[in-house]
Amino acid sequence: MPVYVLGYHVDYFNNLGWKDPFSQPAWTARQTEYVQKLRLPGLATPTMLMNGHLWLSSNVAFQKFGDLLNAELNQPPVARLSLAGIKAVGGKVTADVSVEGQASGLVLYAALVERGLVSQVTAGENKGKTLQHDYTVRALVSLPWPQDGKPKVEIPVPEGVKLANASVVVFLQDPATLRIFSARGADVEAPKPGQAAPGE
Repeated sequence: MPVYVLGYHVDYFNNLGWKDPFSQPAWTARQTEYVQKLRLPGLATPTMLMNGHLWLSSNVAFQKFGDLLNAELNQPPVARLSLAGIKAVGGKVTADVSVEGQASGLVLYAALVERGLVSQVTAGENKGKTLQHDYTVRALVSLPWPQDGKPKVEIPVPEGVKLANASVVVFLQDPATLRIFSARGADVEAPKPGQAAPGE
C-alpha cells in the first residue's frame, strides 16, 4: 500500500532574517488547528503527523515510525479513492476522483506537491546550509461533493511550480477530529513539447 508524504512549510520562523520561499501562512494555520484539536503543547518543527492523529515530534517518537506506520496500514479502509486523468490546463491542474465506500461527513482535499526544491538558508540556526525539499505542498484545495458523486480536481498552479516534478495527492479527512482515512496520489501529466506549462 502506498504511503504519501506532504510537507507543509510554516512561516513562523520567517522573522529570523531569512524567509522560507515555500512557507505559507495557511500551513501555519493548519498546524495550529492540529495543535488545538489534538491538545498538543504548541507549535513546533520539525514534526510529523501520521494520518492526521499521530503526532511525532521527538527522536524517540521518530524511532517508532515503522511500527506506527504498519499499524496504520493494517487498519481497514473506510473508503477508497482513485485518481485519474491528471493534466495541466489553462493555469490549473485538473483530475477526476472516484470514491468507494462510506465518505459521508468527510472532507475531500487535493494537494499539489513538488519534488526537487532547493533553498539557500541565509540566517538562523541553519545559516549557510543548502536544504533540499521533496513532496512540498504548493497548493491545497477542498473539493465539493457533486450530485453524481464524482468530484473534479481543479487546483490553480502557483507561480514557479515545475509540473514535471509535481504530483497530486487527494485525501479524505474528518473535519471534527482531523483524522485522515484514505489517500491517493499520482504524477501530473508532463506538458507536451512546445506547450507552455502553467506556473512556469
